[in-house]
Amino acid sequence: MELNSLIQHMKLSRNKSVIVDRCIPKEYPGYVRTITIMQNSIARVEFEVYGYDEGGITYFIQYLDYECLVKNLEEYLTKKLMIGIILIKQGFIQRK
Repeated sequence: MELNSLIQHMKLSRNKSVIVDRCIPKEYPGYVRTITIMQNSIARVEFEVYGYDEGGITYFIQYLDYECLVKNLEEYLTKKLMIGIILIKQGFIQRK
C-alpha cells in the first residue's frame, strides 16, 4: 500500500520525485547526501559540499521496478523506508 501511495504522489507532485533520505554521512564528512526516488524507477544519489547547493556529484540508478529500488535503498541505508512518514513530512498527505 505504501509503495502505491509513493508512486501516485510522484505522478501528482510538481517535481515528480520524493526525497527519502538526507544526511551528512560518516563516510564522507563535509558532504550532504540526498537520496531521491524519481519516476521510471530511478534513484538519484547526490553528494554536495556542505553549505553549497552545487559542485558535488550525482548518480542516477535505474531499476527494473519500484519494489527492487526500495529494497536496494533499504539495504544501502540499512533501515526500512517509512514511506508513509516521508509523504507526510513532505506535505503530500495530511495527518488524520
